[in-house]
Amino acid sequence: MIAFVERWNSEPSLYQWFDKEVRRTADYDFSLSARSPLEPLACFYRGRMLVWITNEHGNIIGYHDERRRFLDRAVRDFRIAAAAFPENRVIRMYLGEPIPPAIPYAAPAGAPAWAALQREGLERLADIVTWWIRNRLGKNGEYGGGWDDDCEMWRHWVPS
Repeated sequence: MIAFVERWNSEPSLYQWFDKEVRRTADYDFSLSARSPLEPLACFYRGRMLVWITNEHGNIIGYHDERRRFLDRAVRDFRIAAAAFPENRVIRMYLGEPIPPAIPYAAPAGAPAWAALQREGLERLADIVTWWIRNRLGKNGEYGGGWDDDCEMWRHWVPS
């Protein structure tokens, strides 16, 4: 698992690494022994892989039944991981629990509620964009998914 997690954190193109195996089997071979105490950790990563593949290639793996199979397996894996790591916010997020924002944005005095919410939304969007620029921008100007993936991300960097 150490080698797996190191690769997960350093692989420049994650989906090219596990994409075909997970799409074909809805699984990933972590090479763990039966009843390994590391199984909940493997479940966490497998669940993330399944969600990723479903979101990235939903039209390739099929619609409805096949997507449901992938996502049901991901939920089972996340529940196993959550039982072992109940304080892990990311696992709980995958199971539908929202993560409260770290930065509070107080409404300006006298501002209408709709305007305060609009401002907060814009500030939070700016926080996300800034994080990606500071933490993920490559030397060649892309964010890791290649120019064709990056343009999909940039489309969401404008308020709608």
